Amino acid sequence: MSELSRARYAELKTPMLALCFTDDEFMSQRNIDSLHGFYANRSGDVVLIPDPYSYLGEGVLATHGSPYSYDTHVPLIIVASGLIPGHYYDAASPADIAPTVSLLLKTTPPSSAVGRVLTEALRK
Repeated sequence: MSELSRARYAELKTPMLALCFTDDEFMSQRNIDSLHGFYANRSGDVVLIPDPYSYLGEGVLATHGSPYSYDTHVPLIIVASGLIPGHYYDAASPADIAPTVSLLLKTTPPSSAVGRVLTEALRK
């Protein structure tokens, strides 16, 4: 059975499944940018996207990997000296934590860090 056939079969037979892509189809979908956990060299051949408010696993309460805003928009709270207290509404990601904390600690960020420093909250 080809990857495409497996993907379509899974889409038809799996309850609570909204969409299903082969890895090639997924890579061509530029409008699906919130599934940052996909890594072509290590991810599977088929990408499954559950229905809203559904999870494809027993006891799973959240994944933060679905394309839905309720699952991807998570508050980020950092308490540290060197920051200006306040609420910031610019986009931020958990990937931004390591570069920001590294700057506050005056250390080099991890070599695999991909986020940005949250400069809007830094004291001058």
